[in-house]
Amino acid sequence: MEDLWEHSGYRPTVRSAKIAISGDRFQPQDLGNVGAEVSLDSQAEGHVARRASDARAVQTDLNHALGGEVDELKVAAVGLHGRANEIDHLNHALAEFGGGSWRGGVGHRGSVRAGSEKRAESLYTASHMAELSSKRTGRTCVAAVLLATLVGGCGSSGPRAADDPLTIALNPTQTGEARAKAVGLAYQKAVSESDRIAARSALWPLVWSPQAAPEVKVAIVQELLAERNPVAEGVIREDLRLMLPHQNSPEVVTMVCTAAGERGWTDFIPAIVRSYARVVPGFTDATRSERAALIKLGGGKDLEAIIFGVFAHPPADTPETKRMKLEEQYRLASWDLLSRLEPTGERRIAMLETAAADVAYARSALAAWRELRALPQTGEELRWASRLHDPKNAANAAWWAEARSAIASLDATKTSGLELRHAEAIRAAAIARPNWISASREQLLGEVRLRLKDREVIEPSRGRDDGKNRIKESLGASEAKLRWADLLTILLVDDAIQDAMFGRDIFTYVGFDKRDTTTEYGGVLDLLATPGKLGFVATLYQPRPGQRAGDDRFIASDDMINSSDRSLAHFHFHVAERYNSKFAGPSDADLDYSNRFGRSCLVFTSRDSESLDVDYYQPGVVIVDLGDIKVAK
Repeated sequence: MEDLWEHSGYRPTVRSAKIAISGDRFQPQDLGNVGAEVSLDSQAEGHVARRASDARAVQTDLNHALGGEVDELKVAAVGLHGRANEIDHLNHALAEFGGGSWRGGVGHRGSVRAGSEKRAESLYTASHMAELSSKRTGRTCVAAVLLATLVGGCGSSGPRAADDPLTIALNPTQTGEARAKAVGLAYQKAVSESDRIAARSALWPLVWSPQAAPEVKVAIVQELLAERNPVAEGVIREDLRLMLPHQNSPEVVTMVCTAAGERGWTDFIPAIVRSYARVVPGFTDATRSERAALIKLGGGKDLEAIIFGVFAHPPADTPETKRMKLEEQYRLASWDLLSRLEPTGERRIAMLETAAADVAYARSALAAWRELRALPQTGEELRWASRLHDPKNAANAAWWAEARSAIASLDATKTSGLELRHAEAIRAAAIARPNWISASREQLLGEVRLRLKDREVIEPSRGRDDGKNRIKESLGASEAKLRWADLLTILLVDDAIQDAMFGRDIFTYVGFDKRDTTTEYGGVLDLLATPGKLGFVATLYQPRPGQRAGDDRFIASDDMINSSDRSLAHFHFHVAERYNSKFAGPSDADLDYSNRFGRSCLVFTSRDSESLDVDYYQPGVVIVDLGDIKVAK
């Protein structure tokens, strides 16, 4: 037979040329000769823990001004498992206010070191800068700030001298200590108000930069906080408020939060909550400066009540920020933070009762808890529950009714620990595998053990680590973490990968993936349940042109996320090389994706020319190797 690495082995007939349009979903029967231009892929040197965190950069070039490249003014793209709009808006970010946002906060589910720490760092996009400029109507826009930096500041008559303090402060070849000292000297030299405005305009982009030395940022913010001109102070206060949720320097965050608390800046509360929602390596929640500031500004309320107040009543979007959906970002960040601080959900459920009448997200979360026995744990799960509970979506409404009925038949031993991702497994099994619904956890575990006992477990040899010990992929290593509904999900997934038609489709997609070195591909697994019978559908989603970030990365598009509400699992491929066992299983970034979106996931890794290793993984850093599947002869 032909080598699947040269040819997929299958040539589905063309049904529509739309397959070539990035972002469309497709199944094998929809494909045609366009396959040669479509692709997937996954690794390369930076594969492990990098697919969701490495990105291209938008760079501000200061070569002409300072005689060298200034990496500090790079604006890094969002994490590569970010949403489609976060990437697409980079191309015109200064022209359009849209897309970029930080999302994270998996917290209590368990974080993997490399994946979660990269996500914990604040991510900067040009649209974050646009967020700032959109709020500064009538004042210097970001483009002007950058221009001022390039040419020497507002009011300057030409390029600065090499020994000018502002030149030294902006020069990345100088030491951090020298530049921090120069910041103070630059402000001392700026006697007139126009000179101080010029200094602020030149230095402010460094505060936003993720590459700038912390001591330089601290020196700049220290000068800003010392400003006593009432007009300038108001501008600075607003700029600091907008910057705070994106700031990656703990020292700067501490300075701003401390100032906000001491000065009674209650308008900072939503921004402080967004900042606190980020996981910061080396800091516990109890020692964070955001916590102290919130308590000081909260007017006697307890911490959870303060945070829930932002969830229930976030700052409203303005015409300038509507496309960025900041109001929603405040809600989702608040929910992420509450879930981390109060993982049992008891307090959140009680507080949701008070907000359900006014907040759609609160109504959806309560409905998911009451009817599906699953309280959303992350902001992305909250989005998911909201889509599923949307009464305008007839398909989701019908699905919800079936899932609710199936879950209502379960006893407490089976509903304990249910998550939103379990609902489809329970719904489908109640229709097509009723014997599994009546089985106990021990019985389901016995069935999984029987199926996997002779299957080979392939551990990756590259990089993945939970921060303490290697993450094992055997069933035995994860048994204690697997609940009844997890085992049910694994059995349904295993039925899918053993299905001949499903396997044929997967190998078809592998062929497309191999021929395209611009991206990895991925998709979703759906179930077709009828009494006594299950069908399995693998749907592939093409990354958009702006999402094709390399042969070792897959970006889940909005199309894929929003179309997978009723899906059993998400999948993607690690097939950049023919013999790729060193990258078998999910990377740290893949595990973080599962945590963040609350999804059961699969990754298919090429072992050789005819077989793929299949790994199941789920929130909480749980991986089970399901063995391999082989291309049909």
